[in-house]
Amino acid sequence: MTRNEQPAREHEMDDRARFEYGLEAYKQTQDLVRFLDAKALALSGLYTFSATTFFRRVDDLVYSKLVASDIRVYVALLGAMLLLFNSWELFILINKIVKPRSDMPGLSPDNMYYFQHVANHDAARFWDVARAKSEKDVVVELYAQLHQVSKIAQSKTVELSKAFDGWLVSLLLLAVFYLLTTNLTK
Repeated sequence: MTRNEQPAREHEMDDRARFEYGLEAYKQTQDLVRFLDAKALALSGLYTFSATTFFRRVDDLVYSKLVASDIRVYVALLGAMLLLFNSWELFILINKIVKPRSDMPGLSPDNMYYFQHVANHDAARFWDVARAKSEKDVVVELYAQLHQVSKIAQSKTVELSKAFDGWLVSLLLLAVFYLLTTNLTK
């Protein structure tokens, strides 16, 4: 054995080491997905706050004496845009980030790491499937699931970033709406 061959062998992993590494990566990725879901729910709270502030302002305007002018039409349009924008962003937050996935394409039907595949078997059948798997089969399934969960985390990260940018736009629209309606009631 030459000196150059030895370092390569030192870095080789057996299936048990691959499994432990993959399982840790899987757990960390699942934690990231949960964190992204929590951020999405917090952001939906901010969107709800924006909508509540909007409705509170509209309620104040109903009981005030508005000056008749053409600007009221523009303010009403801006308010409608704000409401539609907030509704759309909440829909995106729920549908693309928080909503659970119903299927995982690319995983074998007997994958032991995806809950729906596990749930499709009765307990005895699942135990038979689990016992029939070799250590290498388990490692392959774990890495397939890790790949799927990583794709979910990536998708949630992109959508959450867009939703946060949208909230900033919503906040700006709300501020403009508030300022315009403040001038109308004076």
